[in-house]
Amino acid sequence: MRSSSRLFLTVMVMTLTCYACASSQPPPQAHREAAAQTAPQAQAPMIFQGSLVRVDPDAKTLVVKSAEEKELQFTYTDATEILGAESATQGLAGKSGESVKISYTVDQGVNHANRVEILPH
Repeated sequence: MRSSSRLFLTVMVMTLTCYACASSQPPPQAHREAAAQTAPQAQAPMIFQGSLVRVDPDAKTLVVKSAEEKELQFTYTDATEILGAESATQGLAGKSGESVKISYTVDQGVNHANRVEILPH
């Protein structure tokens, strides 16, 4: 009888241990909800205003300096909206010194221009 009591006790301990381990893991639905909460959210565009310092059409970058002497570099694409330049991004190249307003987002430390507006004097 003693060996059957030990066997019963061993089985009970193993069962309770397995149950305790399984109950500490979140259920699949809770896991999906937690993942959705930590997923990156769409970033609201930021604004930077200053003087256009230089444009590199080959690298598709532009540098703007604020009134506080802070310089930021931005990347742009063919989808970047350009307002006030005759021929979009090529028109920016001849606009060094012009006042511009950049709407941009930051992704992995890189400033991506969504919109570049040449401001009137």
